[in-house]
Amino acid sequence: MKVALIFAIVFGLIIFSFLYDIGAGLMHTNNPHFYVTPSFLCGKTWTGIALPPFGIWICKAYFDNARVRTHELVHWDQYRRMSAVGYYANYVWGWIAGGFTYENNFMEIEAIQKAAR
Repeated sequence: MKVALIFAIVFGLIIFSFLYDIGAGLMHTNNPHFYVTPSFLCGKTWTGIALPPFGIWICKAYFDNARVRTHELVHWDQYRRMSAVGYYANYVWGWIAGGFTYENNFMEIEAIQKAAR
């Protein structure tokens, strides 16, 4: 049930973002919009999220943190390289192939490594 719900949400994001990309011509924007994440979504392990093509949301406590911003910008670059469909499909595949864990998702590994430099 949980996997089906996640799949439905991600599939919806893929379709919507693909259509939004085409309509708004935002697919290759180099300057994503940054937004402060609503505090109720922020937790001990969650600092931000890139949701291309809409923008990047970062928790207020981390909003000026260069490492967090770099991490999310790596995801934005992945989106630019892969398109919306490729980005979301690869993220889901990385999540599945990584044993449904954040740390083993190949897209997160890339972002973590690049942000650590």
